[in-house]
This record gives sequence, structure tokens and C-alpha cells, in this order.
Amino acid sequence: MRTLILFDLDSSERLAEISYVELIPGPDSEVVGLWDGFYLDEPAPGCPAPPGGLIPGVDSLFFVDVRSGRKEFSGRTRCAQRQ
Repeated sequence: MRTLILFDLDSSERLAEISYVELIPGPDSEVVGLWDGFYLDEPAPGCPAPPGGLIPGVDSLFFVDVRSGRKEFSGRTRCAQRQ
């Protein structure tokens, strides 16, 4: 996983520190989309069992306002497999 760290350069205040597995463009230039990954004990309903040695997981899509650091769940998830 990776970490997105947002700072307010005027105040030197840390706005957010958010882990993610993939960044994607957001709906506008001030919002970024990120897939946040979670490990599971069993595959999520509707997800295939991972092949040998991989761990089941699920990713959830969040949108982050880069001005405030506010993170909002989009309602979208996807199947994932982790090492």
C-alpha cells in the first residue's frame, strides 16, 4: 500500500494521511479518487477465491478533497487479492 499525505502549505498543518492501493482522477481538479484496500478472512460475496497463496480482499473507492483532506466513500467497491 501507499500513503497520500496532504499539507496546508500556508499553515504547515497536516490535513490528512490516507493509505491507498491506487489513485485515480476525481470528478474535478480539487478532488482525487483513491481505492483503499482491506484484507478479508474469506472472499467477499460475489468475489472469486484467490489463487494459491494470495489473500482475499476488497477495495473501496473514496474521493478526497485535496484542499481540506476530507475523505468521502463513493459507494463503490471491487474484489481484490493481496500478497
